[in-house]
Amino acid sequence: MRERGHRVTVKSIKVGLMELAHGGTVFLDEIDKMPMNLQVKILRVLQEKQVRPVGGSRMVPVDTRIITATNRNLRSLPRENLFLVDLYFRLNILNIHVPPLRERKNGIMLLVAAFCRRHTPSVPAAIFSPAVRDALMRYD
Repeated sequence: MRERGHRVTVKSIKVGLMELAHGGTVFLDEIDKMPMNLQVKILRVLQEKQVRPVGGSRMVPVDTRIITATNRNLRSLPRENLFLVDLYFRLNILNIHVPPLRERKNGIMLLVAAFCRRHTPSVPAAIFSPAVRDALMRYD
C-alpha cells in the first residue's frame, strides 16, 4: 500500500475504534442490532479496559466512555437471546428516554425555529404560512 509515495505497513494502519477513542467517547447507535460476537468484544472493553488489536500479541489499555442508542426496549432483548445480559447491565447506567416528536408536538415549531436560525439566519421561522405549520403539527 502506498500513501504519498511512502510505503505504509499494514501494522501502522490497524488502529481500532477503541484505541482511537482512548480518552474520549464512542457513540454506538442501534446497539440492539450489534452481532453477538461484537457485543462480547464491547463487554470485554468495558470489563477489562483493554483491547487486543487485530493481529496483535499484546493488550492495549483504553479509557473510553461508551454511549449507546436504540429505539427498541433493550431490557427485553436478553430474554430473547438477542443481547448479552452482562453487556446490558454494564451499559444500563443512565437511561434517557426521548419520546418521539409525534408525542410532543409542542416541540415541532421550536425545532423549525432552531433550524431556521442555524441554516437561514436571515429568514425567520414565522415565514411559514399557517397552513404549513398546521401540516407540520398534523404529521405523525
